[in-house]
Amino acid sequence: KNPLKQEHYKDKICTLFEVERSTLDQLSQKTVPNITLSEPTILEEKLPVFGRRLTKFLLHWPEYIGYFSLEELLAEIKHPILCELLRRMFALYTQHQRLEADMLIDELDDVSRGLVSAWLMEEMPEDPEEVAQGFLFLLQRRRLKRLSEQIKAAEKAGNWEKLTALLRQKNELACAFKRA
Repeated sequence: KNPLKQEHYKDKICTLFEVERSTLDQLSQKTVPNITLSEPTILEEKLPVFGRRLTKFLLHWPEYIGYFSLEELLAEIKHPILCELLRRMFALYTQHQRLEADMLIDELDDVSRGLVSAWLMEEMPEDPEEVAQGFLFLLQRRRLKRLSEQIKAAEKAGNWEKLTALLRQKNELACAFKRA
């Protein structure tokens, strides 16, 4: 929201990535330049909302990466671009105990680089702890829902061994959910 901060960061991004200001201005208007890919170019609006918001949050507040399990996120967020971004973010954070934009952007393809650059210029909520807890709550609810679906499928198939294991998992998760 602060135009002076925006200009400062735009100048830094242009210098760091050696891009023209007009290209960066296009990105900040939420457009991605025409880049040919093996699949059609995917615009930000076509990315799943939950995965997009969580990825943006972790880009702005990487110190919260440790709150999340990569495997659980990948089970929930199945979009290939978001999954690859999350994998790289978690790997860099694990390797360096921090995540800086230039570290991540150096490893990305043009489309992901454009998305990440645009996302980093957006404002984020004031209370990251509250946002992180909200994401964790949603992930638990979604996991409970998935377990319920798996339980129904195991019951329908008559797979009692799998059903018992799934019921235990659901019970443990439900207990943890109530404590939180």
